[in-house]
Amino acid sequence: MKKIILLLILFSSLIYAQDYSRLLVNNEIYLGDDIEIRILVGEGNYEVLEKLPNNVELVDNLDNLEVRNQDGLEVNYLNFVGEGVFAYNIKPLSLGDYSLSKTKITNLDTGEIFDIEELEFTVQCSSNGVCEEGESYLTCSEDCSSGSADGICDFISDGVCDPDCLREPDCGNTGLSYLTWIFIIVGALLLIWVLFRIFRK
Repeated sequence: MKKIILLLILFSSLIYAQDYSRLLVNNEIYLGDDIEIRILVGEGNYEVLEKLPNNVELVDNLDNLEVRNQDGLEVNYLNFVGEGVFAYNIKPLSLGDYSLSKTKITNLDTGEIFDIEELEFTVQCSSNGVCEEGESYLTCSEDCSSGSADGICDFISDGVCDPDCLREPDCGNTGLSYLTWIFIIVGALLLIWVLFRIFRK
């Protein structure tokens, strides 16, 4: 009998948890696009706390924005209260991978707290044949070729000397690196100090 009750509780909690979800409306995201994010909580009275990722601009719902201090850093949160569907738009400010942290949902009627798992998305470049500011070979290889002056050292042996690299296989740099010279100088100074101590005795 106890097993049946436990199974019923587990089954009901799984059904209950399915009421909560978060989704991206956009399938493909390019730099400059607004991203619509929807949080579904179902019927009832809920508080939704959503942490915004770094390097994004909030487009709407500015009245729901809260700035909190965490470990000396200002972190942006959205705080919604109500039921049904909460939607907001953000604009990513750079290319690459983004992650939305777990969404904290509190049922204000029962006091229960639920989390919606992390959500990740990638902001792609809109290829136009020009290597523009903010693009690089790593984030937009369609526009920025390997070895171009894009602020990123590719360090690839491809026959092109990358101007962003201090040392690169194709640039003909056969000398010792700065780090190697530092180790040599420090080692030599330590050796001189040891010899000086020995002969002084």
